[in-house]
Amino acid sequence: MGSYEMSSYCIRFEASLLMRAERHRFHDLKKSTIFIQRLFRAKRERRAAIKIQELFRANQLMKIEKQKYQTLRTSAIVCQRLFRANHLMRVEKQNYQTLRSSRVFRVNRLMRIEKQKYQTLRSSAIVCQQMFRAKRLMRVETQKYQTLRSSLFRAKRLMRIETQIYHTLRSSAIVCQQLFRANRLMRTERQKYQTLRSSMFRAKKLMRVETQNYQTLRSSVIVCQKLFRAKSLMKIERQKYQTLRSSAIVCQQLFRAKRLMNTERQKYQTLRSSVIVCQELFRANQLMKIEKQKYQTLRTS
Repeated sequence: MGSYEMSSYCIRFEASLLMRAERHRFHDLKKSTIFIQRLFRAKRERRAAIKIQELFRANQLMKIEKQKYQTLRTSAIVCQRLFRANHLMRVEKQNYQTLRSSRVFRVNRLMRIEKQKYQTLRSSAIVCQQMFRAKRLMRVETQKYQTLRSSLFRAKRLMRIETQIYHTLRSSAIVCQQLFRANRLMRTERQKYQTLRSSMFRAKKLMRVETQNYQTLRSSVIVCQKLFRAKSLMKIERQKYQTLRSSAIVCQQLFRAKRLMNTERQKYQTLRSSVIVCQELFRANQLMKIEKQKYQTLRTS
């Protein structure tokens, strides 16, 4: 009678140890998944911060280069004005001695017209330069954005593959453990059955003890079945949570991509309108040159 009680206690102790081991494994897996999620989020935030820093530094460099260009431009304009003023003074002195008052008046009028044409051409050239530099910066930024987007898609794909492999390995390990434990229990039960078969004469006296042991074993088996069903329900709920989380992440990514597309489309429309204005100014300049040549030919003739 003491041996049967010891066997029932051993079975209970083994069941409690198995439950503790499974609980520790579950907590370890949960901690590892939380650590992987933290690393992934930290990496994503770091990439976003690096991109913001690059944009800020590019903006600062653009401001510095713009200031340098404006200083050089103002100095060049001042030099050109002085040189042209000196040249015009010399020409005017020569023409004053040779030409009459009517010719001087015509020359002055033509100089004003030429000055206006030069100012219009200069403003159009400045606008064209600004648009060209803005377009070049947009190309560089689009290339950086495409590289970042491709790297994010690759990382997501690898994470999905690793999670699938992990789930398959975990399910296969659980099945192997269940088969091994069932085989071990079958061997122990077979040995007990053989011993009981050899001692059939003593079985009548020990029937009451066996019925009690059977009830205890039945209650422990019911408890194990409840725990196994609870574990299977936990797996199903976890899968549902993972599917909902992945769908929410996909929706967030689509929303952000749509918002970025709208901003990029607005920038493209502004650039397109400015390029159209530059093209109209360039064509007007070409027409002015052609008209000027015709006017000079007519004047000479």
